[in-house]
Amino acid sequence: MQPTPTSGSQTIRVLVADDTRIHTQLLADALRRDLQLEVISPPAQSRDLVAAVEAVNAAPEYMIGKRLVAEGKAIAAETLADISISMKQMV
Repeated sequence: MQPTPTSGSQTIRVLVADDTRIHTQLLADALRRDLQLEVISPPAQSRDLVAAVEAVNAAPEYMIGKRLVAEGKAIAAETLADISISMKQMV
């Protein structure tokens, strides 16, 4: 199936993540057919993907977390949960 052009010029970045690699790949391949979408490669383990940031009274950590989400960074859950590792070390 050929990519389909869409109206408008704004590109939408999409990160596809699922708990199985094959489902992630199949969906990413299908989405790549739309030329308006830019599909970002998922990490090897989707469960390690930083998908959201929750920070209360921690502006620097929030900003770093926001950057990790925007860049589609993969960080092991154990690393994120380890309070002895600073957020700055994760970027």
